[in-house]
Amino acid sequence: MHISKIQWFGLGLDFHALNICQALITLNDAIARMLVIFFLNDLVGIESVNTTLFLTTLVIVVPFLVFSMLGGGLADRYPKGIMIQWLQIVSILGALIIWIAMVLTDGFWVYVGLFLMALQASLFSPARLSIVPEIVLKDKIPVANSILTASNYIALLLGAFVASYLTILTDRNFSILGASLVLIGLLAGGASLFVKSTHSFEDKEIEWNFIRSTIRYLKLTTPIPHLLHVIVYGSYFLLACLFTQLNLIPLGYEELNISDAETGYILLYTSLGLGLGSLLYGVVSKKNIEVSYALLGGLGTALSYYGIVICPHNFTAVSILGFLIGLSGGFFIVPLNGFIQTKSPEPIRASILAASNTLGFVFLLLGAAFLEVSGGWLGFLAHTNFIFLATFTLFMWFLFAYEFRYALLRPFFVLIINIFYKVENRLSPKKVFILNEHSPLSIMGLMSQFEPLLIVRNTTNPSKGFKRIFHMFCSVIEFDFEKDSTFFENLKGKMDEEGGVIVVLDAELKTTSLIHVERSGRHLIFY
Repeated sequence: MHISKIQWFGLGLDFHALNICQALITLNDAIARMLVIFFLNDLVGIESVNTTLFLTTLVIVVPFLVFSMLGGGLADRYPKGIMIQWLQIVSILGALIIWIAMVLTDGFWVYVGLFLMALQASLFSPARLSIVPEIVLKDKIPVANSILTASNYIALLLGAFVASYLTILTDRNFSILGASLVLIGLLAGGASLFVKSTHSFEDKEIEWNFIRSTIRYLKLTTPIPHLLHVIVYGSYFLLACLFTQLNLIPLGYEELNISDAETGYILLYTSLGLGLGSLLYGVVSKKNIEVSYALLGGLGTALSYYGIVICPHNFTAVSILGFLIGLSGGFFIVPLNGFIQTKSPEPIRASILAASNTLGFVFLLLGAAFLEVSGGWLGFLAHTNFIFLATFTLFMWFLFAYEFRYALLRPFFVLIINIFYKVENRLSPKKVFILNEHSPLSIMGLMSQFEPLLIVRNTTNPSKGFKRIFHMFCSVIEFDFEKDSTFFENLKGKMDEEGGVIVVLDAELKTTSLIHVERSGRHLIFY
């Protein structure tokens, strides 16, 4: 592991350089996408906006579908720092082509330049995500992920605002706007020079068939509990993010009577919310990868979409709801990214992340195709499209909530304990503990230290009805140890697979450590 000696906020120069580099790349890609849309709206007419949105998205998505797996293979085989540096040349070349094409008013070559920028991003993304455990200490990964995700999605949505603002400021002078892409590309290239990592597996073969490779690595995730499902949920977030960005353009001129460029102001609030949500997750999650927070984020996102459906005519209301979508999205995607990173085995981590990217862009392409069919062919308004998005997001949330139903209420308990107490964990590294003093305070304190955590209560009279459902949502399982001794062994095996901890209440196990709890003011100590 390469850890820089220069540290800021507990993270080294390598990490901060990576963060700046990826933020500039994402910002540049987002600005380029929106500028190309605005440029083509002027060239072919705003009435063809749905077709323009679909073709632009297609040009962006194809490189991710075809080359993401190649990027993952290259990132596993070769040093990721060197790979990241060389890829900046491709991005700068793409930005240069877009600039020249805008000067010459050429619609074909702007697509070529956009394709090259997307190609660079598709190869860069697996290296960006898989390098984090190599340059960051393990207990800093949740914080590092929250910062990376915050800056990445802020840049993604902020890029739309910057493109809109500059388009209005320059009175749609695309000769000047194209030059800004080249400048940002050069800055990203400069930042990449400070990203260092020597991890490589040079014996690994490179798979060129992206379909076979994607299926292969997704299959490798199936033995790892929840990993494939988390990849699917994270892929859907990418669809929802771009769907929101693109569908706001027709919503703006259909419902709010604003121009295509002015919709970028709504995305500014969305990006601020996403950044705040990502950073807040990093604060409240502490050192754990708290997947349960994604349950709150997913529900908040779905409800915020329904808010836009209810009041699509009010610019202030839509802006506030855009902020809430971003805030909820931060709590949704950051823990999912952290889960995928930490659960993927290192020799194939980049390839699994690349397969996740490929699946995400399949979702994204389906979303763009849906916009083209619904808005272009069927004539549905953007308001109707948001109804579809809100409903499907809620459906995905129900699937996700069922997958992690044991932790549905966990985020509330962890948040409460972190607000009122400073919890200190002095326990030896065990998988099963006995807790004799099982007050709600003690249980909430343990929840803040272990993820996942399963609380097993030995009782001859297990709860029924609503109380049993409530216990399930609180990670509590009740059964009689004497009548069903094999059940406990099965639970231990399951938690061993998931890397979790079991705390037993009201039972005596000879080989199990006893937890002692000490309270001193606002300090809660487990030893």
